[in-house]
Amino acid sequence: GRVSEEEKVKLYQGSWVVLSTSFIEGWGMTIVEANASGTPAIGYNRGSLPEIIKDGINGFIVDYKDYDKAAQKLEYILEDEGVMKELSKKSYESSLQYDWNISAKKYYKVLMEFY
Repeated sequence: GRVSEEEKVKLYQGSWVVLSTSFIEGWGMTIVEANASGTPAIGYNRGSLPEIIKDGINGFIVDYKDYDKAAQKLEYILEDEGVMKELSKKSYESSLQYDWNISAKKYYKVLMEFY
């Protein structure tokens, strides 16, 4: 069902990890939103996810339908608080590149090169 933006942030912040098992992700907004809340992600090596999830840095990439590897990575994060905290820190840091204010300035700069 529908969840407000405020509630969504609370859900992400209360999560230790997000597991994305989509067949394909055109963009991966769920992962970017999770990362912005400091929540690392595990996702398949399909679509845009390998561009967003830097394996071992802000989460983990696993082969499509490799449920055992996804479970291993999930267990790895949940069993080691130090790993979870480091991934969480890097997740937040990696999300900053998608901040609209930063993106808009970069976009403007590129446009000005042509005009």
